[in-house]
Amino acid sequence: MKIELSRKEYRLLIDMLYIAEWVLNSFKVEDDPTTRPYDRLEQKLYAYAKEAGLENLIEYYPEDGLYFPTRGLEESGVHDIIDEYDDETFWSELTNRLAWRDLARQVGGEEKVRQLSLEERLGKLFELEEHYQEILAEKGLDSITVA
Repeated sequence: MKIELSRKEYRLLIDMLYIAEWVLNSFKVEDDPTTRPYDRLEQKLYAYAKEAGLENLIEYYPEDGLYFPTRGLEESGVHDIIDEYDDETFWSELTNRLAWRDLARQVGGEEKVRQLSLEERLGKLFELEEHYQEILAEKGLDSITVA
C-alpha cells in the first residue's frame, strides 16, 4: 500500500501521532508491550519528517536510533488539544462516577444497579449526572468536599 500526503497533511499526521502517543504512554512509567506496535508505527512515520522539511518538529537521535518530538512540536499548540480533551474528560468522568456512586447507594449496591433494566439505569444515571453538571457548572470544584 502507498499513501501520498501533502506537507500540510503530514504535519497534521505528526500532531495526531503526538496526541495518540500522549494518550497511550503519558502515564506509564515502564515499557508496555501492548503499545509497542503503535510505537513502531510512530517511529516509521516520524522518519519522514526531514524529507517533508519538518525536522524542526521531529529530531533523530542516532545514539538511541529513535525519533523524538522537539520542543517546537510540543509548543505548537498540540497540547491545547490535549488539555481541552483532558478538561472535558475530567468533568464528564467526575459527574459519571458521582452519579454511579449515588445510584448504587439509592438501590443498595453496584450489583443492584447492574440488575436494573438498561433504560431505567440510564435514565436514573442521566438525571444524577445532570444534577452534578449543574452544580459543577455553577460552583466548580468549590462544590466538592472530601470527608
